[in-house]
Amino acid sequence: EIIPVIDLQRGQAVHARRGERSAYTPVESILLGDRVGDALALARAYRSLPSVRHCYVADLDSIQGGPRQTAMLRALAAPEGFGAGVWLDAAVTRAADVERLLGLGVSGIVVGLETLADLRELPRVVAAAAGRRVLFSLDLMHGQPLRRERGRSDTPVEALAADAADNARLVAGLFA
Repeated sequence: EIIPVIDLQRGQAVHARRGERSAYTPVESILLGDRVGDALALARAYRSLPSVRHCYVADLDSIQGGPRQTAMLRALAAPEGFGAGVWLDAAVTRAADVERLLGLGVSGIVVGLETLADLRELPRVVAAAAGRRVLFSLDLMHGQPLRRERGRSDTPVEALAADAADNARLVAGLFA
């Protein structure tokens, strides 16, 4: 399955490169014509591609600690945007965030290491999603795990992945 990505920054679709968010520029694409950075037009173009059923959307403003781009996120998940197949990464820090994000009409939640308060919160996040898809993103910068509150982590990537998997097994036990 091809899963296109829309990185949103200040209401525009941007080209994300090497994690240097201050240098991101609006998306220019043949899919957009002269509508540079138009996230809704990009979502509609992605939706029209064969075999594309899902779209990963990252709200970079909220991931960096700013406000969520709620109106734009709701529009992307609406039928006139991409539709219900949006998987949203919008700074989930705790299980309490999940209900608000699912209320935008998205079909799945992406939980990033960069924003999750604690990996032990992952089972509660999955339980709050009530059967909807939850994806875990092991965020890295220059090969090192990235945590917004604590910067780069010295914990080896393999240990973080194993910890996330252990927490996933806890969740599987909740629904068994």
